[in-house]
Amino acid sequence: MKAKIWRFLTILFIVSISRPTRVRSDYEDVQISKTKLAGDVVMLSATNPNYCPMFLTLRFPVMENMDTSQTIPVEKLLPALQSIRDLIRLTPRPGVPSSYSYSFLAVPGDPRNVRHNDRVTYWIPYQHGTKHRVTQGYNGTFSHQGSMAIDFGMPIGTMITAARDGIVTNVKEDSNIGGPDVAYRDYGNFVEIYHDDETFAVYMHLKHKAAFVEPGRVIKAGDTIGLSGDTGYADSPHLHFEVKTRERNGASITIPTKFYDHRGVPVELVSPQYYYGYHPGKAGFQAEFGRELNNERFNNADESIRPTGEMRIEKREVDEAVIFYGCNGTGKEQDLTLTLQGENFRPSRPCPFSARIPSATRRFLLFIVPVEPDQPWKYSFQYQVKSP
Repeated sequence: MKAKIWRFLTILFIVSISRPTRVRSDYEDVQISKTKLAGDVVMLSATNPNYCPMFLTLRFPVMENMDTSQTIPVEKLLPALQSIRDLIRLTPRPGVPSSYSYSFLAVPGDPRNVRHNDRVTYWIPYQHGTKHRVTQGYNGTFSHQGSMAIDFGMPIGTMITAARDGIVTNVKEDSNIGGPDVAYRDYGNFVEIYHDDETFAVYMHLKHKAAFVEPGRVIKAGDTIGLSGDTGYADSPHLHFEVKTRERNGASITIPTKFYDHRGVPVELVSPQYYYGYHPGKAGFQAEFGRELNNERFNNADESIRPTGEMRIEKREVDEAVIFYGCNGTGKEQDLTLTLQGENFRPSRPCPFSARIPSATRRFLLFIVPVEPDQPWKYSFQYQVKSP
């Protein structure tokens, strides 16, 4: 009779292991093992191969004629890279058939004690002194509905840096596909970093084979962790950044965060603004934003240029703004008239705009900015030159 009961237990055990209930993630699976003790007692143990704690919930869908050493379901925090030998003991009642099966859920971090440290100010996750645009902010309409995540538009191959101290717990870099369709959601390369308040930061859409770290690496804010890309569910090259916690059932909750701006002031980032990476302790830099341009800034800002024998227009882009200069490379003073045409832009001066430009001089004319930065815009220009 005992042999027959044991075979039944073994069959149930194999089924429960082969089709467990787990969180969908790329973390290493928590391993549940059993040891047979005297009197047909079964002891279950658990091993966590990951570099962060895992919160284990162990359930028993089938439990017939067996006594347990503790209340079920079993909830236990498994420390990183450690095992807990005696999770629970199952003792069959004598004289009657006994059976059991189990399933388990292993969640990264400790959902019982998670509390984001709101005193932490994050470092914008790219190099100090470089600037990129927030293309989608909290609750963005493309893919951030209900999510406190930030997208930074940037060219493929941009250096990505850690926003906060932590330890790398999860890395994916084997994907080389992506696109603006939810079908690509699972193909995004990423680095995930565990923080000391039980939160996790995710750096998503990295370039194929371009993660510079591996699980177990201790990270300091500002360390380079990879290169940006466009893998996974992405409509353009960018970095998706979020900080999240996990609940007992494995669901993620994203958290709003503040970052140091170029002045070292904690701010909440918003779309469609541009922001510089600022790493405390590094040398200062001169910040320039298109949103802060005004005509008065260019008063008395003429520059000398080499004679070229011609009059031309020169353009310079600052974020979403385009600045126009008249460059007089002739040997005498010239009058220039600039005319603009297009859609969804606003000039800083009425057009057509005319200016008298001395010989061998580069002079500011005006700048244009989009009226609706999130909408397409276009422009063209013409100019006429005549001697006074």
